[in-house]
This record gives sequence, C-alpha cells and structure tokens, in this order.
Amino acid sequence: MSSLKEEPKGPDERKDRLRRIVKERFKEKTLLELAEESRVITEKIEGLSAYKDARVVMFYWALPEEVDIKNLLRKAKEEKKRVTLPVIIDKQDLKPYELTSYTQLVKGPLGLLQPDVKASCEVDFHQLDLVIVPGRAFDKEGRRLGRGRGYYDRFLKKLSSKTFTIGLAFAHQIFDNLPFNPLQDQKVDLIVTS
Repeated sequence: MSSLKEEPKGPDERKDRLRRIVKERFKEKTLLELAEESRVITEKIEGLSAYKDARVVMFYWALPEEVDIKNLLRKAKEEKKRVTLPVIIDKQDLKPYELTSYTQLVKGPLGLLQPDVKASCEVDFHQLDLVIVPGRAFDKEGRRLGRGRGYYDRFLKKLSSKTFTIGLAFAHQIFDNLPFNPLQDQKVDLIVTS
C-alpha cells in the first residue's frame, strides 16, 4: 500500500494527483502482467459467496486500464446468472441493462461498450444482488476514486442495502487512504485485488 508524501491543498487537487500517480504506475506494467493479475482477481471473485449466491449481477466492460473480467462475465452467463452492464443515460446516470447477446453491444457516450438500449431491457437496480465496480484507485476502507464524473457514486447511492458491492483493482491501485466526501463519494463493501 502506498501513501501520499505531499498533501495537495484540496480534495479535488489530491484526487487529480492520485489519478496521475495511478496513470504513471500503469506505464510500468506489461499487458501480460495485467492479464495475469486480472486472472487472479477473477478467480478470487469466483470463490466468494457473494458472487456464488448472486443471481443478478452488474458487471462492467473493462477499459484497457481496468481489471479485465470478460471471462467472468462469460462464465456468469453460462451459470445462468442474469448479467447486466451499465448504460450511461443522458450523460449523467448509469442504469443496468441486461446483456443477452454480445452482438448487442454498442459504443456509449464515453467510448465504452454497453448494451444497446433499443435491443435490451433495463433491469430495476433493486433487483441487483451484486455490483462489480471498476475504479482508478481504492483504499482499505472501501473508498473509491473514479474517473471524476461521478457516475458510479450516483449509482451506488441508489442501491438497496441488500446489494453487495465489490471494487476491483490491481495491486498498484491500492492506497492507504483516499480523499472522501461522504455527501457524494460512495464506498464499496469489499475490495478484490491481486
């Protein structure tokens, strides 16, 4: 785990600095190393009762600097779990849409692959048993640093208390503590890392 040596003046400045640190750390990793860490993380998730018992799961479609869980998503479909992916609505909110076919994936507003809302159905977020969450950084208390647009924070705030949340991170994305504003930032229940 890492900590910050110099404290920037405000929380937004500190968050921006942390994002730059993580970006630099990614430059030190090979694609092979990241693929192996993703495999290890995926195996850890498969062993969790929160995953085994979940019937409706919201995954994410990984960006190059996120834990790749496409194999886990595929296995979940084979296990007859109801698989959903986030869809960005009105450039403000995330909503879970069921993934019934990989051919229905389209590029969303940020270039992320997401289900085509015309070919898929929205899933009520109260039905979600488990939400798997990406992030730029996490800390041991479950605090999460995203990309700065607040999509996941707004989404996580709406979830039922029965919905379990898991943040995924490579080892170099874990810090001792992150800036946290309880009025807007949301924690996850568990961090799974390599």
